[in-house]
Amino acid sequence: MTTDNLQPVSIATVWTEEHGAMLVSALASAGIEAHLVGQLTVGLRAEAPSAAEILVHNKDVKDAIRTLDNLKKESAEIQWDNVDLGTMEI
Repeated sequence: MTTDNLQPVSIATVWTEEHGAMLVSALASAGIEAHLVGQLTVGLRAEAPSAAEILVHNKDVKDAIRTLDNLKKESAEIQWDNVDLGTMEI
């Protein structure tokens, strides 16, 4: 049995398009090609909620998961009380 290195594999499920876009961007910054699929129905307010999937090539699964794990650890270490988010202009 051979493994197709370019076969798409889902590595994450997200409930908003914004979250998915952020994760795809983080993967791209790490040199991993990723795609968000299903985002067209995520924003719909329907009785049955939907989700979007983040897909990467089979050959990149381990690196992609490691990248997302590192991102999660780094964001947990941010001291949000010390971050200047600026002021919202109205």
